[in-house]
Amino acid sequence: LHLWRGEQQVLNAQLRERERLFREHRQVDGLTRLGDAGYMARQVALERRLDRPAQLLMLGWQGFDARARALGLAEADRLLQNAAQLILLHLGPGELLCRYGGDRFVLLLPGADAARARRLGERLEAALALWDGGGDGTAGLGLTLRTAWAPVAQGTDPEALMLGLLARLERG
Repeated sequence: LHLWRGEQQVLNAQLRERERLFREHRQVDGLTRLGDAGYMARQVALERRLDRPAQLLMLGWQGFDARARALGLAEADRLLQNAAQLILLHLGPGELLCRYGGDRFVLLLPGADAARARRLGERLEAALALWDGGGDGTAGLGLTLRTAWAPVAQGTDPEALMLGLLARLERG
């Protein structure tokens, strides 16, 4: 029982980091087991209500769709699952990662300024550029990660903020 209790404490700590302030299992992405865009919108709205500074960082790969078609659906899904785990390793306490959709992920960085968001984006770009997807050990997937960030400001609609970041990613 002692070992089981210790295991449960570790699992609960991991869930707290992933799920942040509360659990809402209806808003979990089935593939990555991260919160979805709706969950992120609720968390952004919570940050606004608490009037705390925060940044929203979105990332996605240029050309992922073509690469996914070449690899096959199962392999593309595995890549997204592994990428989510790698991104989680780069997050600090209280930071939240959700899957926006497709190959897009969105991060909420409470208390962060634009410089922190930029640095984290650069760090993730570097880490994922060298990452092989958890596959055969060859360096890189041949994909370029793009990032965009914006402050979570009072009066900003969370969905509009995420759509704006998505548009910036699509423009390059």
